[in-house]
Amino acid sequence: MSLIEIKKGQIIHGLEDEVNTIDIVLKGTIKMFSDCIDVNISTGGILGLGETPNEKYLNTYQAMTDATVYSYKYESDNDIEKAILSNPKIANVLASQTVQLSCNAYVNLKKKYEKMLSNIEELRKNEKEYPTLCALVGEPCRTFFELYNIEDLKQSEIINSWRANFVTELYKNDAKIRENFYGINASMCSGTVLVNATLFRKILAESKYIYEYNLNFMKSSANFKSIFLKVKAKSEQLKRDSFEDDENVVIDNAIDVILEYANIDVDLKIRFKENVEKYSASSNRTDTSDEMRILRRDIAKDFYSIYVNIFKKTLEEEMVPIEVTMFLMFGFIDEKLAGEEYTKELYKLAKNYESDEDGKVVTLVEWLRMVYDEKVEPSRNEFDADYPTFLREQKAHGEISDAEYNELLEDKEKKLEFEVKNFFTLGNRMSFGRISVFIPIFDKENVQKPLDVSYMSKEVINDILNKIKSIDYSLFYRETVFSDVSKGINQLYVKKEIMPYVILFPNLGTRSSMWQEIEGRRRATPARMLISIFHFEDVEMSFLRICGEYRWEMCKTVQGAYWNNIKDPSLTSEYCDYLQFYKKNSQLSTDQKEKLKLQLKKYSNNFRNVFIADYMTYMKFEVAGSLRLNKVTRGILSTYCAFSKPFREKLKENPQYKEVLAKYDNTINSQQVLISNVIKKLESQGAEIPEDVIMQEKFLKL
Repeated sequence: MSLIEIKKGQIIHGLEDEVNTIDIVLKGTIKMFSDCIDVNISTGGILGLGETPNEKYLNTYQAMTDATVYSYKYESDNDIEKAILSNPKIANVLASQTVQLSCNAYVNLKKKYEKMLSNIEELRKNEKEYPTLCALVGEPCRTFFELYNIEDLKQSEIINSWRANFVTELYKNDAKIRENFYGINASMCSGTVLVNATLFRKILAESKYIYEYNLNFMKSSANFKSIFLKVKAKSEQLKRDSFEDDENVVIDNAIDVILEYANIDVDLKIRFKENVEKYSASSNRTDTSDEMRILRRDIAKDFYSIYVNIFKKTLEEEMVPIEVTMFLMFGFIDEKLAGEEYTKELYKLAKNYESDEDGKVVTLVEWLRMVYDEKVEPSRNEFDADYPTFLREQKAHGEISDAEYNELLEDKEKKLEFEVKNFFTLGNRMSFGRISVFIPIFDKENVQKPLDVSYMSKEVINDILNKIKSIDYSLFYRETVFSDVSKGINQLYVKKEIMPYVILFPNLGTRSSMWQEIEGRRRATPARMLISIFHFEDVEMSFLRICGEYRWEMCKTVQGAYWNNIKDPSLTSEYCDYLQFYKKNSQLSTDQKEKLKLQLKKYSNNFRNVFIADYMTYMKFEVAGSLRLNKVTRGILSTYCAFSKPFREKLKENPQYKEVLAKYDNTINSQQVLISNVIKKLESQGAEIPEDVIMQEKFLKL
């Protein structure tokens, strides 16, 4: 006998341990779990009642909180009786907790048994319906011999038996029985514990039988179910297509259609579906308790495996069920979890979706297709390393050989894996916004605005970016060198507009992000921005923020090691110099310095975040003539993020802008003279004007 203190998360007994004790829980909560049972045992409960002495544990026992247990040797049921009788003061609690344990286990068993019966009934119904559906959609009708491997489910000896009724009534009348029965003496309590221990073992045995039967059932019916659901999906789609109004569309058993299409292993299928059902049944799905946190984490882990599996399958098949398309686009998994109204909206959006003509605004699944087809390189990981850099680091650490490095560098599957593990997994969680309650599947409880308002269509995204570009006209222009020796142009600096990719993540979120400003080391490649496909924050302000972030990061990339060196003037170097030495800046008043001090404190002295905040103010208020920035900030932004010509003309009348805009116009005029001379020279030679030169001339007029 011994008193044992246990820390939260500690495994008390594992499957490799030998049963030689029973343990009375004096404080805390212990989780008893295996493939076929999952129950919590609280203060007054007894660990080991379902185990056999001197054999291996059938269940794992883990502390859910800090706990204290008292251990007694366990060689037979006589030792259980001795343990109860040696604790007469708490014997009634021990009996009551054992009844509760048996009752909870019984309720769990009954649910699983009834569900198994329902699944068998559904299978038999589908078997009868299958030939008719095949004829309807023009599919050949197959024979599935593996269905003969499914035996009849044995009749339960416990469900609705006198034992079950007995323990249920004990539990219902616990208060009365504690007072009038358990209180007589400790022997009454030990008898109750032993009777329930016997029942508990029978429940565990039947639970194990149901678990193993279900495994065989799932494996034997998997092929039929997969084929049946495909045929069923085609049939349902034919019905939906016949409807003139999408409001009459019905989505049913979506999770089965999606999981069967995925063609994943049975264990993953069962686990994911059970976890989704458990999550859906929760009364508080945004609870931050350990239990819900672990459940959401487990769902997320399996979600990505299923997503990748489905994505790969869509590469090979043209006809994809609409439920699968909804899953890939929105994270939709279950019509009950999404709600009838939202399910219909998602259906309409998925059905009517058209890709962006320019290929810049893409859904996550379209983006993964681009990565897999090697049209773009995988995105950087959380350590800002792209795929080749990641492989070089692995090679440097001896994790892969030179031969493996060269092979992996061209491996499409590994590139996809890298993108999913980093960009998709991290970006999905980040764009969701509320990291502590993140769930990757569509849940109506996470909807904060009407879907038609929050849906990020290509039109919405392009309109916002065009609006921002109409103000900050040079935002996405990159400087490149144009050369055509045959026409006498050795080196001419020109600007080219390179619009960013905007990737729509399949979640309901509140955050957007500028993931990376270029691809690899190539400066003439698009930036990558991400946002939830249903975004609940102000879209314009969200994009202003990530455009400010883009401005900063792009300048750092172009400047390289000199990004904060004032000897090489640039947006970032001038801003860093200004923020670092603002106290000595004679152009700032005392009040402005104090305001800047508070701003730096607010953003934890992060110069980039200070710039982004100023950029948003500049784009939102300064452009409208509502002056909110100090002279120094305004001067830097007007130099490197100049407004387009119509806004510059309006602001010229403002004394605060007159000097800085005059200086900017002089710079533009000198560049216009240069490009004009180039064009005149080419025209005098009768040569064709290169497209890059024409584009530069147009840029200087913006």
